Amino acid sequence: TDWRYADWTAVPWLRTRESYVQHVAGIRVERIKKEIAAVRPPVVMMYGLAGFAYERWRRIAGVSMSLVNGLGGRLEIGTGAGTIYVISPHPAARGITAGFFTEVGRLLQGRLGGIEA
Repeated sequence: TDWRYADWTAVPWLRTRESYVQHVAGIRVERIKKEIAAVRPPVVMMYGLAGFAYERWRRIAGVSMSLVNGLGGRLEIGTGAGTIYVISPHPAARGITAGFFTEVGRLLQGRLGGIEA
């Protein structure tokens, strides 16, 4: 898609998509990490395996991630400070089915001690 913000503003970091990502991504990662530390959720689910999204998810998790095979799609899981971090394909990604997320839910249910959905 076209990046139109350069036409609409003189803000330097909005001139290109790349400068925007460079300026904002680190701020967002730190803010999300801060919120996770404050709330301490049992699971943080992050969707998207493409390029910069995947890199940000790894930075947010900040823990060693392990690849989980056999679910019908790429899935990475890591645990730190009482939170399970999950990096998953986006639900609208090609080839990903509802069955994949059913299996992810079962896997997480087992790791969370069998909590009923």
